[in-house]
Amino acid sequence: MRARDATDAEIAVAEAWAAGAAGVVEDEDGCLLTIYVTAAAADAVGRALRAALPSLEIAPAELVASIAWGEAWKHVLQPVEISRRLVVAPSFATPAPRPGQHWIRIEPGQAFGTGAHHSTRLALEGIDTAVCRARPRSVLDVGTGSGVLALAALALGAGWAVGFDLDPLAAPAARRAAGENGLDDRAAWFTGPIEALGPGRFELVAANLLRGELLPIASEIARRLAPGGSLVLAGLLEADAPGVRAAFAALGLRQVALSARRDDDGESWIGLVLRRA
Repeated sequence: MRARDATDAEIAVAEAWAAGAAGVVEDEDGCLLTIYVTAAAADAVGRALRAALPSLEIAPAELVASIAWGEAWKHVLQPVEISRRLVVAPSFATPAPRPGQHWIRIEPGQAFGTGAHHSTRLALEGIDTAVCRARPRSVLDVGTGSGVLALAALALGAGWAVGFDLDPLAAPAARRAAGENGLDDRAAWFTGPIEALGPGRFELVAANLLRGELLPIASEIARRLAPGGSLVLAGLLEADAPGVRAAFAALGLRQVALSARRDDDGESWIGLVLRRA
């Protein structure tokens, strides 16, 4: 099936899981979805998708052989080299770092990020640059998912990190990933909104969020950024840039870097790095 945009794709994935999907595969741009369901759950998943997104293009169902998901992931997910300093890989990959290079290994799951999607890779590239520039003592990962952004910052030399997400699957997944990467003593995770944080500020804040998720909490994000700190943003399309820049400029932050990656459908995803003016 094909979603109209990244927002609809996220809704479709959430609805499919909730209705009983057995697996979901997204293409690189995140809008073309293959959803695997058992025969017993097929009608429920179809009804949930059509109710939530009437405009969703759903292709006819096809019968496929039973899939061993633990093995199937291994053929799809490969290590992604973010820079000469950082590689993000699925948990089954055997680390083979070059001198000075750090590997972060993440267990495949619903709260999963490997750096393969353009938005995650742009966020990781921004973090790589920010950490190597200033070696922040504190990191905040807004909408942490698998925890990959916070863990990458720690591996590259940041001091400690806090990650949070509204998805109840995210914090446990991030906590496991931190332990498996030997970083659990420098990271804390919780399920809840940004308002649940205490009054502290962070030298590096990262948020890989869609525009509609980011802007409603822009003032809270800006309030958590320490003077001279860097804010790394991804999950945004090129058309989002003017509105996002303006929103954060009004909160005292200025753009210092912009990067872009174009997907197979011609959409240009962007990453922004902002600092206090």
